[in-house]
Amino acid sequence: MYSVLLFSAPIELTSKEFQSELILNALIGLKDTKVPVLITMFAYWGVGLGGGYLMAFTFGWSAIGLWLGLVLGLLMGAVLLTGRFYLLTSEIEST
Repeated sequence: MYSVLLFSAPIELTSKEFQSELILNALIGLKDTKVPVLITMFAYWGVGLGGGYLMAFTFGWSAIGLWLGLVLGLLMGAVLLTGRFYLLTSEIEST
């Protein structure tokens, strides 16, 4: 039980609440909504759920594997959305 809490506590304190929501709102301010939806679908459903399933049931890591999949999905979403934001703002600065 404590090992699950070890992985779940940092998730609640960091990734989605701060980085992803901040970048998503900044992208909405730039009138960019279609690509961020695709990015979050890929990151959360593809990487997060797929990775969690793989680690939990294929590797036999049970609940810890599901939590690690969630962490990977949130991290992938934050990185890709931040990259999208930098791409769009660098285009604005160069014009």
